[in-house]
Amino acid sequence: MIKYEIGNKTTNVTVTTRKGGEVNVDINVGSQLPTADSSIRVVVQAYLNTPEMQVALSHTMDALRHQYPNAKYLLEMSYVPYGRQDRRCNAGEALGIKVFGDYINAMSFDNVLITDPHSDVTGACIDRVQIVDQVEVFGDVHDFGVGWYIVAPDMGAKKKAEKFAKETGAFGVITCYKERDMHTGEITSQGIIGADNVPKGAKLFVLDDICDGGRTFVGVRELLQQLEPSKVELAVTHGIFSYGTEVVAKIYDTVHTTNSWNTSLESEGNLKVIKL
Repeated sequence: MIKYEIGNKTTNVTVTTRKGGEVNVDINVGSQLPTADSSIRVVVQAYLNTPEMQVALSHTMDALRHQYPNAKYLLEMSYVPYGRQDRRCNAGEALGIKVFGDYINAMSFDNVLITDPHSDVTGACIDRVQIVDQVEVFGDVHDFGVGWYIVAPDMGAKKKAEKFAKETGAFGVITCYKERDMHTGEITSQGIIGADNVPKGAKLFVLDDICDGGRTFVGVRELLQQLEPSKVELAVTHGIFSYGTEVVAKIYDTVHTTNSWNTSLESEGNLKVIKL
């Protein structure tokens, strides 16, 4: 889904795909005429969860700049595609986030607002970027200073977990680790670092940027059971849930996420959705 806001008016962009695979957009300006007014500020909100939407963004910008050639343009793109392709794991692979960053930069936005990117590489690949971090997203869901421990589900999430704990006053951080076969994607082993520092009955807040299928978090939940916690919650900024939300919702006391990838995702049961 792509929409844009001018003043107090929000307009949805109509996106269609022709039989030959070509993407077409209509920005639905109605009877409005092009203007040379440079004071116009256009906020483009893009939910790029399909290749079609990713292509449609550049077509949308061509149509908008034709209609409003002197406007200032802000892109709000909470979920950044290709963020997980931030290094070349195997010979012959592309550096996906650099390719996508170049694509976004070619549209010459005045600012780009993103939420909790997978790594610092994403921010480095996008010009004039502003980043909303995990503290801004999840920092208010609890008073973390009353017995909560933040759990990094893998070593890659440790830095963010430590920052979150420091800024929210949580009691500490523990880190799970996993070893994965880079060719098959299968997790081969897991464990916990810092488990001795967590008392029995502690409240645990597992924090990460993306939940795709959910296998990682199923394994983490099983590992954490040895700590005999009183409560275990999961917070993932970008909930893809490719096998359904119930994969994690049935084993965590609460699952916190946003609608950054799935705009139709709604709070239900122990699934709590923050609207971005």
